[in-house]
Amino acid sequence: MILKNSYAKWIVNLSILLYVIINLITIKDGHSWGDDFAQYILHAQNIIQGKPYASNIILDPWVVVPPGFPLLLSLLLKCFGLNFVILKLPNVIYWLLANLALYHLIKKRLEKDIARAIFIVLLFSPTFFIFKQNILSDIPFTFFVISSVYLFTQSEKLSNHENFKRKNFLWFLSLFFMGYAFLVRNVGIILFVSLIIYLIVHQKPLKKILTVILLASTLWGLQLSLGMTPTQYSETLSLSLSLKQWWFSLCHNHNINGVFQVIYLFFFSFIEIFSNDWRYVMRWTIFILSPLIFLSLLIIFVQKIRRRTITHWECFSLLYIFSLMLWPLPDERYAYPIVGFVLVSVIETFLRVGKFLLKNINSRSHFDFKKIILGFLALLLLHNVIFVIWAFDFNDNIILKPPNKEMVEWIKTHTKPNEHFMFPKPRVIGLLTGRVGTPLWIFPAQQAQMTERVKKFNIDYLIILKTQDQYLVDSIDHREISVALAWENSAYQIYRVKRIPDPGDPGIRALLN
Repeated sequence: MILKNSYAKWIVNLSILLYVIINLITIKDGHSWGDDFAQYILHAQNIIQGKPYASNIILDPWVVVPPGFPLLLSLLLKCFGLNFVILKLPNVIYWLLANLALYHLIKKRLEKDIARAIFIVLLFSPTFFIFKQNILSDIPFTFFVISSVYLFTQSEKLSNHENFKRKNFLWFLSLFFMGYAFLVRNVGIILFVSLIIYLIVHQKPLKKILTVILLASTLWGLQLSLGMTPTQYSETLSLSLSLKQWWFSLCHNHNINGVFQVIYLFFFSFIEIFSNDWRYVMRWTIFILSPLIFLSLLIIFVQKIRRRTITHWECFSLLYIFSLMLWPLPDERYAYPIVGFVLVSVIETFLRVGKFLLKNINSRSHFDFKKIILGFLALLLLHNVIFVIWAFDFNDNIILKPPNKEMVEWIKTHTKPNEHFMFPKPRVIGLLTGRVGTPLWIFPAQQAQMTERVKKFNIDYLIILKTQDQYLVDSIDHREISVALAWENSAYQIYRVKRIPDPGDPGIRALLN
């Protein structure tokens, strides 16, 4: 053991204390323009007010998010109102809890010193330090995923005869966490799929398999009852689910490369910022190696199933990585649930290779591969700490900047509650004003359909960025729709919209006569 147990615990506890202090004092008010966070809060407000879950969010609700995260936010909203700092606190709490669960999951797979080092490295992740400024579901989802895997793993370690009650308790508790993970993000369904595969491969009782299927089906039905439809699981995703589209992307290494790029960036984002040469070399290295890594993972997955050696954690992590390859817009935050698995797998592979080399090449060598691992983790931690110091004052707040506050205030004071608007980020404006709107367009093809969208949703106001969206106003058919500038500031223009009566309309002719 590198450190005495008491010293190691002291270092871990000090790390936790520093983590909490640093992340609490660096939480900033406001938010970026990201539209998804506003929908989570709007759903939470509907829960508090007893309104239909999906009401008053957006005029064309092309997606309804699951209720798990809004439910977590609702208590904070009830107690503190719309306070962005308070609503970001769950990120700090759940990231700590997720990594504690990961530590307990891996401390017997790896030596405790290595497990503790992994815990501290992930705790001070540069990606998390930036991401905590977002009110999104990814961090709570990660906590429920890792906790469910840990609880199920603990359940599997117990015998049916000696620890029957505790085994069943952990089994049902793991199902609860899996279920809630699915209610936080739909991709949580992979937890159930991987569990079913595990139970079948290891020939577990049929009643357990049926229990998992029943729970997953019930939760799926619950989400559908709240306003979700199969098509709302995303029109964007459906583009990737086209076999032809996905195969084309696969052959050109887009999806596969994107997934491994975001996993790499989770760990080494700071180096990327300052070294163009490093960025160039690593991007091309990952681009070249990612098909080989993908094929290796696929072979490992199939072989472990054939040999009945796959664990639930391995099954989930591999399926989750494969599922990310279906998503056309990979993002570092999507990698949170599996970065621990990736790091642990890399370390275990390195230790196995080291053991093989010592056994077959130079049996007299006393080379300590554990020290190499700890040295690597120490460098990774140093990288993380330097990034945190460099980005200590990071603030991506946009919505509370003066031009945006002026625009929001004008809408609140000059529009009626039943009037509708179009704006690139309608859910944010809806959250801040209480009005309901729709985007100027959701998919690029809709840019040519401005007149139809204005008429379809009875739009009263167009809110545009002065430097970007004027072409959309110009594209409106002014024979059917009239637009007049109602207000502007340094960043925005708001146009009043009126429909021009059609003289050929029977109702209009009757009025004229």
